[in-house]
Amino acid sequence: MLRRSLRAASLAVFLAPLAKAQTYYSIDVNNDVLCIVNVTTGVATPVGPVQVDLGSVALAWHQGALYAKTQGTSSGTKICQIVTDGQWIGYALQGAFLNGGTYQGAEAASIASDGSQLCLSYSPNTPTDFNSIRFGSVNPIWAGTITNIGNLIGDIDGMTFCGGHFWGIDVVNSTSGYDLYWSPTGNPGVGPTALLGGDTYDNTLATNPVQPAEDYLDASQLVCMGQTGQNLVRINKSNGKRSLVTPITGLMSGGALSGLALRPNPCGPFIIHHVQ
Repeated sequence: MLRRSLRAASLAVFLAPLAKAQTYYSIDVNNDVLCIVNVTTGVATPVGPVQVDLGSVALAWHQGALYAKTQGTSSGTKICQIVTDGQWIGYALQGAFLNGGTYQGAEAASIASDGSQLCLSYSPNTPTDFNSIRFGSVNPIWAGTITNIGNLIGDIDGMTFCGGHFWGIDVVNSTSGYDLYWSPTGNPGVGPTALLGGDTYDNTLATNPVQPAEDYLDASQLVCMGQTGQNLVRINKSNGKRSLVTPITGLMSGGALSGLALRPNPCGPFIIHHVQ
């Protein structure tokens, strides 16, 4: 794991202007490092080690703090809070293992916040299942307790909340491509259950969008992390069609990103949820 060679003095100079602009975060899961990503140029800047083995990561801002859902590693399936300011930037504060809400230890694919609840898509089946077809909330976050809200139409592999809607992506298979869902107008609390469209599957996986970021990139597009963590992919938010693909540069050796979250501006109060 990367040693904490990134000190507070140098980070303060770098992060001060970024905090006032659009700052996107992602996790390099091969090096377990928090990165800031320029979604226009594709340049990723490592800023601090998370100090825990993170595997399949989803990110979301919730009530002034950055949260990560992780699974597939020795750290287990948990919700972690990621420190984004100060000397310990990148450090992951670990919550309890996910539990409740019919969850039995299988896939929990993604998280998203509507401002009042941190929500996730997950499987209600045994640990060999990889279909996140349930929608629920995690509250209190540190306890990892899931409250089931309802069923999803697709297997939501990546999810976000922006513009008053939950958005979800289902990477289907090599013949069907991927699908884009959103929460029905007037009832966002049910999660992304209405199909908008999609596009054909990319056999290289590189330009297959998986994890959409909070907020619209512009009036017509969402920006997503590609399936291999090597590209940013823009998709049309009306029909799910893929458009510009931007290669990610600046990663550490062997790096690959997972998760993509936009820091709110202003960010609001910084809240730490942690149990010793």
